[in-house]
Amino acid sequence: MMEHSIYSRHKRLLSAMLIGAASLYGLANSTTANATDLVPELCMAEAYMEVNNLNSLPQDKLNCTAEDVEIAEIFNESISECTPGEVVEFTASITIVTNANERYDTTFYNSLTGIAPNFVQPDTGESIELPNDPDTSYPYLCSLLIPDASAADNIVFADLDLDECGDITKANGSDTYTLDNQTITMLCEDVDNDDKADFSYCAAWDNQSRDNCTLADDPVPGQVPNTKSKCNCDVLTTNIFIKPDPPEMTKTLIGDAAADEPSGVFKYQVSITNVSTKSDITINSVEDIVRSPTDLSVFANFDLSTGSNTTVGNVTLLAEHIDHTCDTVLGGNLPLTLTPGSPTVTCVIVAQIDDDDLPNDQSDELYRDFVRATVVDKNGAAVGDNTCDPTHPTSPSNPSDGTCTNVVEVAMQDVDVSITIDKFVYFPSPNPDVSCTGSVDADGKCDGSVWIKEPGGDVTYKLIFENTSEVDTLTIDMLTDTVSSTEINLLSSISGNTCDSMDLELSVDEVDSCTFVRNVSGDVNAGITNTAYVHAVEKSDQSEGNSTFDDDTALVTIMNVAPAVLFDKKVRIDDGSEPNDPNDYFETVQLNEPGGNVTYRFEVTNISPSGEDITLIDFEDTILETSPRVTLGASTCDFSTTVISVGPANSYVCYIDAAVTGEPNNDLVNSARVKITDGEEDLYSLYNDATVTFADVGPQLTLDFAYTAIVFANIDTRGVGAFEDLTIDALRIRGVDIPLEGATDETDPDMRLLNLSDTRTRDGLGFNACEVGDVVAPETQKLCYFVIQLVPIFDDVDFKALKTGLGPVEVILSDPEGNAVKFEADVDLTTTKYGPL
Repeated sequence: MMEHSIYSRHKRLLSAMLIGAASLYGLANSTTANATDLVPELCMAEAYMEVNNLNSLPQDKLNCTAEDVEIAEIFNESISECTPGEVVEFTASITIVTNANERYDTTFYNSLTGIAPNFVQPDTGESIELPNDPDTSYPYLCSLLIPDASAADNIVFADLDLDECGDITKANGSDTYTLDNQTITMLCEDVDNDDKADFSYCAAWDNQSRDNCTLADDPVPGQVPNTKSKCNCDVLTTNIFIKPDPPEMTKTLIGDAAADEPSGVFKYQVSITNVSTKSDITINSVEDIVRSPTDLSVFANFDLSTGSNTTVGNVTLLAEHIDHTCDTVLGGNLPLTLTPGSPTVTCVIVAQIDDDDLPNDQSDELYRDFVRATVVDKNGAAVGDNTCDPTHPTSPSNPSDGTCTNVVEVAMQDVDVSITIDKFVYFPSPNPDVSCTGSVDADGKCDGSVWIKEPGGDVTYKLIFENTSEVDTLTIDMLTDTVSSTEINLLSSISGNTCDSMDLELSVDEVDSCTFVRNVSGDVNAGITNTAYVHAVEKSDQSEGNSTFDDDTALVTIMNVAPAVLFDKKVRIDDGSEPNDPNDYFETVQLNEPGGNVTYRFEVTNISPSGEDITLIDFEDTILETSPRVTLGASTCDFSTTVISVGPANSYVCYIDAAVTGEPNNDLVNSARVKITDGEEDLYSLYNDATVTFADVGPQLTLDFAYTAIVFANIDTRGVGAFEDLTIDALRIRGVDIPLEGATDETDPDMRLLNLSDTRTRDGLGFNACEVGDVVAPETQKLCYFVIQLVPIFDDVDFKALKTGLGPVEVILSDPEGNAVKFEADVDLTTTKYGPL
């Protein structure tokens, strides 16, 4: 016997009663039995132990050897086929035969497990699914056929012992009777492998006539063998066709199981094999079903017999692809019969998946597909379950008899995104202080070093972006530029910035650019590096949540710019007024010889193009510093520490007073310059001159000259009998006392007496200065002189009259008693410019 595993949900079954009559001479006299309300019962071995109060049997079975009663034939089945392993219920005609004269209480046991009823049934813990009633389980694993004695016709089918169970006899000349339209519940199995269902049963009877059989449990319904061997077991072949097992179906991936977005082509081999060795199966249709567990909107169902490319959603069956063969293998050939001699059909599927919007966590987009076939047997009945759907998102179905292949999973892989940024100083630069040491390409990029004059200024930068992603369009969502940790947002509105107005969306391989201006400053020779940073995300309708960034730097070096200075020097004649008015100063002034007082004005202006401050560190003017013709006076100048800011408004002005001397045709020209520094470089200014010329002053009288008379007096008291001191009382000219220099009581404003302290020589004699009040002792000689300055100029001076006539110069002396004496002195005339020689 074959053993089958049967799965079910319930545990009860109605058994049929077999009743009927047999005709004489072997001609069947059919009758219909009335079924009683019986439930699945114990199999024969278990019923035997129950009646005989046994716990076990030798070898766990009844050793049935008798052949007194048997079922000779089952025919007129109401079903044409069944599926192996399932419990089926059908009606049929049953022919029962006796090989003895008579037997009582005939009972037929039919196992629902595939294990013969005379064997002790094992407890597998499994239930048996019944066609129309609740399932059954251990130990109620058999259906019973008990002819109902009340329906006996008493020919062959008889009621001999007058109990509830029918008997059989051949006393009336026949040993066979047939019951029509009997309901049979049995396990579909093919024990002898002849492609027809087999009816496996065991018959039990009583060898004696006695009233001991009931249709209800007492303790079991029907009869059990009289002894362990008084029973008969057999297998009958029915006319029920054994439905072939579902074909073996496989789907195998050819090549890679993953492809990069946005598109991938996948190839599969599909094979369908008839596993039956005796029966044909016919394929009516084959379909390929595609779903995605990561995108529930994906569903495609393709007819594999088509010869045309077919697109459903984002999946395309490439039926026209050179490697796709299912259209030629299946197309025009369906229905396609697979015989035991030619059991297999194989073809190749080519499909394309287009997907550029994968999961937002960068995981793979998964696609699961399988092939499903509709298969029938020779009767046109379905072979297997073509409702199988192992990838259904909510109620997947993958029954054991499903006509579906295994599920093949492929993946569309996320392709990372990338962007590049190229940053450089853009040329031609609007700022002329920015320079390139090399050549400039078509993009405006310098292939050498970039410099800017100190202290710096505006630099124009250019940014070139390229979407180097293989698949996705990018959207720039951040663009910054950073110098010394100071960051600016280039997507905001900034003067000189075009980045805020550019298209932020970049297709694959698209290049875009923008420019912006940034102030760059620093120390000389300092390299100022600023970094541009770009961040981009995938376009929203293609986004898997990827982002990318890049940065690039540009270097600008601060170039030293030499300081520049304007130095101006002018001079004026010092008239005692304030020196602040620049209009009083000239490049050249003139003094009368032999010289006079001047003021020099110096002006230093910072004109450095860098705008840096300068510091005065030195001053050169060899004439002022070393010439004997110059005597320095007061000075306001500081040429060693003064700091000057740029611009005329910040010019440094200072003054130096000096007394200078010179003669005509010998100008006093002095050149000066200053030395400055800006901290990086020292520099001398250009020389600047100031000139003092000297006017020639001749001996002629002019309004510019006064006259001076030198009076030499020889007062001699020797040999004249002098015995007293004489005192000089006055010095006179024209009979008028000459006032002392600086006297307030000027009786004669036209002249002055000049007091000099030097000694002068005349005629070989030395003369000291005469002064009023000097005393001349007796018997002595006093040689003295005095100087008379005539002021203002006399237009009609009679020089001779100073010696004779009305204008002699006189020295008046007196003795102690007041007696006066006078004498005339010798006069020498000289000229002087505003004062005595």
